[in-house]
Amino acid sequence: GAGGAGTAVQAAFRLQLADVSVCPPAHLGGCGKRNEIMAFDTFVVHATTPVLKEAAAMNESLNFDALIKLAREERAGSCRTKGCKAKGLRKDQELRNRPAVVTVGLVWASARAPKETIDAVLNSIDPYIDVHQMFTPASHEQRREVMAARLRGMFCYYGQHYIACFFNSDLGQWLTFDDAKVRKVGPHWRDALAKIRRGRFQPSLLFYEVLPRGTEIPLGRGKLSLDDAAEAAASGGGGGGGG
Repeated sequence: GAGGAGTAVQAAFRLQLADVSVCPPAHLGGCGKRNEIMAFDTFVVHATTPVLKEAAAMNESLNFDALIKLAREERAGSCRTKGCKAKGLRKDQELRNRPAVVTVGLVWASARAPKETIDAVLNSIDPYIDVHQMFTPASHEQRREVMAARLRGMFCYYGQHYIACFFNSDLGQWLTFDDAKVRKVGPHWRDALAKIRRGRFQPSLLFYEVLPRGTEIPLGRGKLSLDDAAEAAASGGGGGGGG
């Protein structure tokens, strides 16, 4: 029934998160404890594009997952441990489940953003992410494990107009859906990226499929197309596909 379908969608997309304050160790004036502020569920991880662009410019070596975490950082106020007077604590966000899909929402300051801002955001997007780099792992097991996820598609807009761009596994092609028009874009992530860049489309929702446990993220993941990356991983090499 409809209720069952809704429950399945919720189970696939739900992120079980917790905001946790992190007190510095005693030699830095704190108590060293982690205290839960609030546990909650969400379906989209939001980041504002001006902050993401700034984070990318200042941290060129970081991948998209770590940039999203950086762009979402907040302070937690005072320590909640009795007797501790530390203030201005770091706030971590722990992921406490293993979703099937991780949805990243990019919030734009303008419906017609400058080309350089769109380019900076597009350049920061990776076709593969480690979800555990986007949050703080909730356990020692999570800290050791890679939660690999692969970009499957996105919704973009230009002005008041939306398009969708998704990878079709049966066809081995990226497709764009623009109203009733469906077009093949090409087999590689770089093909989709070029199409989005030419149209000055602004990505607003990105959908990452979480891959089976034990899946390794290809080396050079931000510089390879999806197919190039898979070939490099299969052959044991991490070098040079197009980005």
